Amino acid sequence: MTRYSREVSEYIERLPENKKAIVIALRKIILSVDPSLNESLKWKQPVYSKEGDICYIFPAGNHVNLGFYKGTELNDPKKMLEGTGKTMRHIKIRELADIEKEYFWELVSDAISKDR
Repeated sequence: MTRYSREVSEYIERLPENKKAIVIALRKIILSVDPSLNESLKWKQPVYSKEGDICYIFPAGNHVNLGFYKGTELNDPKKMLEGTGKTMRHIKIRELADIEKEYFWELVSDAISKDR
């Protein structure tokens, strides 16, 4: 059973409509991989964790980032992950049609497997 955080739900309700739809879709994908993930609001963004932080959703300027804390360790054959940080990587999603459900599901699953 998926447990949505009230705090995150309230945060999503306050987003502009174009970003809200993207964030809701990403939230569903992330929690469909593992409904027992902890969903919380950290650093003013939804964060998903188990032992450690796994991924986050960050509405930015004209897009929404789906970010991974151990992004450099993920299998990314489509080369969608961006970023120059030591370990973090993200995917920029500009519209709902940019969401590749199966591929994002695989990335989240891989990220969860690297949680230690």
